[in-house]
Amino acid sequence: MTLAVDSLRVVYREGDHGILALDQVSLTLEPGRCLALVGESGSGKTTLGMACMGLLPKSAEVRGRIILDGKVLDGTDETAMNRVRWAELSMVFQNGAANLNPLHRIVDQVAEPLIHHGGAGRRSALDRAADALVRVGLGPDLHRRYPHQLSGGQVQRVLLAMAGVLDPGVLILDEPTSALDALSKGIVAKVIREAVARGRAVLLITHDLEFAVHQADRMAVLYLGQVLETLPPGDLLSRPLHPYT
Repeated sequence: MTLAVDSLRVVYREGDHGILALDQVSLTLEPGRCLALVGESGSGKTTLGMACMGLLPKSAEVRGRIILDGKVLDGTDETAMNRVRWAELSMVFQNGAANLNPLHRIVDQVAEPLIHHGGAGRRSALDRAADALVRVGLGPDLHRRYPHQLSGGQVQRVLLAMAGVLDPGVLILDEPTSALDALSKGIVAKVIREAVARGRAVLLITHDLEFAVHQADRMAVLYLGQVLETLPPGDLLSRPLHPYT
């Protein structure tokens, strides 16, 4: 699947005040490719990911288009977006544990997209969820634990398993390596490589320039809501054109 962001503008409104988060951003995620979006905190990286998922708050004023395989996504149509999320377009969010239900075991949470979006029966969904957890390095002894019983790196792997369990055409990873150890970073890198090899499009949102350079096919530099330049990974540190980069 191809995901195109066309002249996207996002303003957060509160009364008479407005904060410009994204300003005429245009990017294309191609099948079998990984695009890394880099920039400092507050540059609009997470806003871009949330806009693609149709998960911006009601205070957000959105202009421009987000196009998935030729179809314009309407982020305000929750019913339509629910048909797309998880199955065609999925995201690993920041702040790992906050995105998991503390009252449910992790295998049940990974199985949920399979049941609600993939039409799988509970037994089949649990088996596939267990396989997905094993693929990200979480053995059967961990599957019935609750989120608070896992380390930060293990929680991040649960989110990776959940986002990829339906093998969506587009995978968005928002700061997937933040505060992770080397082993967990290696798992994230493996997930990206395998998704790209299966022809999936990956958007890697990150502060980790070294990780991005090694995983991405292309880099986009975001500053104050604008894409300043796109360039090959090898040129990011050695031959940038824009002074900010």
